[in-house]
Amino acid sequence: MNTYSGQQLGNYRLIRPLGRGGFAEVYLGVHRYLETLVAIKILHSKNLDRAIFLQEARLIAHLNHRHIVSVREFDIKNDIPFLVMDYVQGGTLRHHCPRGTCLPLGQVVAYVKQIASALHYTHQQGIVHGDVKPENVLVATDGHVLLSDFGLAGIISMAEARDGGVLIGTVDYMAPEQFQHRLLPASDQYALGIMAYEWLSGRPPFAGSYIEVAVQHALEPAASLLDSVAELPAEVDEVILRALAKEPADRFASVEAFAEALEAAAMVAQGMGNTPQATPHRRGTTILLESQPAPASPSPVLSKLFSRRNLFGLLAGVVIGAGAVVTESILRDRPEPHNSVVKPVVKQTAKPAATATPREALLYVYHGSPHSVDALAWSTNGQYIASGGGKQEQGQQRTDQTYPVQVWKAATGQTISIFNGHVDVIYALAWSPDGTRIASGGTRMMAAWAANTGVVIGQYTATQAYFQCNDIFWSSDNQSVIVTDDYGSVYKLVPTDLQTFPGNATVLYGMPVDSQGDYVSTSRCAPDQQYISMLERQGIRVIRIADKQPLAYFQKLAGAPFQRSTTPDAVLSLWSPDSTRIAAGGKAGPFYVWEATSGEVVLTFEGDTAITAAGWSADGRYIASSGSSRQIQIWEVATGNVMQRHVRKSTSIVRSLSWSPDGQTIACGCQDGTVELWRR
Repeated sequence: MNTYSGQQLGNYRLIRPLGRGGFAEVYLGVHRYLETLVAIKILHSKNLDRAIFLQEARLIAHLNHRHIVSVREFDIKNDIPFLVMDYVQGGTLRHHCPRGTCLPLGQVVAYVKQIASALHYTHQQGIVHGDVKPENVLVATDGHVLLSDFGLAGIISMAEARDGGVLIGTVDYMAPEQFQHRLLPASDQYALGIMAYEWLSGRPPFAGSYIEVAVQHALEPAASLLDSVAELPAEVDEVILRALAKEPADRFASVEAFAEALEAAAMVAQGMGNTPQATPHRRGTTILLESQPAPASPSPVLSKLFSRRNLFGLLAGVVIGAGAVVTESILRDRPEPHNSVVKPVVKQTAKPAATATPREALLYVYHGSPHSVDALAWSTNGQYIASGGGKQEQGQQRTDQTYPVQVWKAATGQTISIFNGHVDVIYALAWSPDGTRIASGGTRMMAAWAANTGVVIGQYTATQAYFQCNDIFWSSDNQSVIVTDDYGSVYKLVPTDLQTFPGNATVLYGMPVDSQGDYVSTSRCAPDQQYISMLERQGIRVIRIADKQPLAYFQKLAGAPFQRSTTPDAVLSLWSPDSTRIAAGGKAGPFYVWEATSGEVVLTFEGDTAITAAGWSADGRYIASSGSSRQIQIWEVATGNVMQRHVRKSTSIVRSLSWSPDGQTIACGCQDGTVELWRR
């Protein structure tokens, strides 16, 4: 096998191989002057025509889409045709989701939408991919995916036409018509449907040898996903099976329509956000499913298409060598052949089960988080919870560098979506009032994203200056987010402007300095957005945002002075829902409730010490807290009387606490990664 490592192609030096297929191999390269890293794809076809290559490469290079790997340039040097592409460091989806992996429905919808968006764009340009598979989908560092290898089908098929043509694609993901040398936009939809099927069930719908899989694609309908994934909504199963219809005309009108139908089915089944309206009717949505179901058996047209004679010809062509990506290496290039014995499915994201307990007050324990749960937020309808965190205790060793935010059903723990964009600890989570989006913030980053899919709407990652988002929440009209940082500044901006933060943000209050000449450590914005509380070295100061006037200063916190490096949870400072009072306390001493505009203490709670988490009920009558006793205590703000006390079996520290909107359930995020749900 030829190796190009260390060689020079034009302005690029090839460093090492990244991957290899039948028609091409990919190398990591570096520009000789700019020193920028790129991916260089070298084509191998012996019959490649220079004019055809340049024509097709020119077409590919003009593709410009967020979910398509960009081609920077192309050329032929020393009879070696090559494409220079952006280098995506995150690896392939196959690497992130190995064979046997099951993904949450929300994550599958997110991937399908992004890939379908890229495919629909190229279909409008007259380009069919022809080899859609997880190995050809790359994952960017912020979690969004990019489709690669566009246009190779056209280049290779024309180059090899004089040899009778080749079958473009990889057998596990090839549509029936591809085995008849027909490559259509609907073929890409079929391949994407196979990927969705595999992500939900852990395996593609067809298994066996290459010939066996090819015959199954042609003649056997895919089994219902409900046979292996019982909890999957039937609407979702119906959408995917339609995308896998044998006849291209029986699939959705476009790959975009398939993605929209899948998202609509998932949202209807989960009851989240704004359910798509039944009218006006759109082609490819779930409205059409009843009238155009996927065929349960081969259609007459298919039976004719794959007659015994034609099927024999198909199999002969396969045996001769037409196949996955290159004729001579069809079997070699498959990542691993499927045996007829089904392999055990490895769940990447398990569906958590409730922890048994004799205490009726403990409703459920969620086990889905890999790290400490430092932030919690209920959806406005009280059906879902978003949880995240990742803070390490002193001396604790982290085994990975992921900081996921999980969205899950409060009643069952079923994972709805996972957002993997954060690069450090998450301290703040907030749902939009309409329940469709989530804002998240923490060390070095903040983001806004779709609640049911995890798809990013806007994102800011600090690359040089230190940044920490202490608090983030939505405006009542769902149009903007309010952000406070650890310098005491308060910003308002629309989610799509997060990428340019702080450039397009409105500064409501900025960069205060306390009497000691130090910036504040933590700031919190009142729910009515009229006031801000700031933790300074000696206490907490309240500022009215409108005129920047200080209104009160509270100095009774045990443990002051606090240092610049104080994290948002070192001192609890909680605004009441009506923005009139603040509950505050350090990790030592009592917990106070005081009037925000006067500083007058209305209650000193000494029922627990070293309180690590607390939260107001929605009506402002109660506070739930947990401290050194490890208990959950619910106390009345008016009197300080403990109304309920829940004794926890777990010794793990409670790191975050949030009441459900109806005031009947309390969620407690713990250091061990669990979330406990307690009945009030």
